Amino acid sequence: MAEASKVEFARRRRALMRLMGRGAIAIVPSAPVRQRNNDVEYNYRQDSDFYYLTGFSEPEAVAVLIPGREAAEYVLFVRERNKEREIWDGKRAGPDGAVAQYGADDAFPITDIDEILPGMMESRERVFYTMGLNQEFDQRVVGWVNSLRAQARSGLHPPQEFVALDHALHDMRLFKSRGEIGLMRRAGQIAAGAHVRGMRFCRPGRMEYEVMAELLHEFNRHGADISYHPIVGGGATGVELSAELRNTAQVLSAYGLHRLDPRHDVGIVLIEAGPRILPALQEPVSTTTAELLQKLGVKLMVSETVAEVTPRLVRTAVVSGARGISGIVETMIIG
Repeated sequence: MAEASKVEFARRRRALMRLMGRGAIAIVPSAPVRQRNNDVEYNYRQDSDFYYLTGFSEPEAVAVLIPGREAAEYVLFVRERNKEREIWDGKRAGPDGAVAQYGADDAFPITDIDEILPGMMESRERVFYTMGLNQEFDQRVVGWVNSLRAQARSGLHPPQEFVALDHALHDMRLFKSRGEIGLMRRAGQIAAGAHVRGMRFCRPGRMEYEVMAELLHEFNRHGADISYHPIVGGGATGVELSAELRNTAQVLSAYGLHRLDPRHDVGIVLIEAGPRILPALQEPVSTTTAELLQKLGVKLMVSETVAEVTPRLVRTAVVSGARGISGIVETMIIG
């Protein structure tokens, strides 16, 4: 799947810097690496805000935006090239690659950030930064500001204000360019194809991890990655997913996909073999949840189970107490 171009990332950075104004600096760290156990790490997923501004997918990186700075308005701190580590962890861009491949005006090794970044913050009135996502990095940012304030008597002009970067950046991200809308449409097509493939694969006796494998294969076949791991099954997870799918359809329509009618073009059906949804919870909770889902336009089918899935339809069968399935009762067109 194609990604946003260097021109698109540059447009986003310019838009944010116009919003920040002169006299400000934005500091955007990459997502930290999470250890699974011993020397095994979880699959890395870049911080969404960092990637939105840079297109840079490596860990241990920091993007800095400094509107009006003559030397360089866009600076990246990244890992240096290391042939031995790259054998195990994958290729690194390094500072040179950050400039040549990712459009940075200047780039430095991440190990030098404590010596270089405080100097960039000097004489800046406002620091745009998102507190609370990475406590360790929060402490470093606050430490840099405090070290500058401690030197104020010697003539330094430290920042006087912290501004929540996520508020400004997330408001900006609500407005999509033509290229971004094209990517969203393509992502939707791939996701829809994967879910249809999963439904066609479903058969009695097949396991949830087998259905998940079908979804992942379809994503990877198109060069796409998952935003979240597929959710397969019912109960609380299925109920939550049904509501979120409806909300997502409404959001996509608001983003400019005017041909999408969330109520008529996106049909969501929740099938539950038991007599009510959320059977593990108390009945009043189940009843209230069912009413809310129906208001959202989600169709509920209780005491029924999936009997057959074909390329064009899903057949359900009624479940009748201890007798189990008593017959095929409904057909739903799916594509």
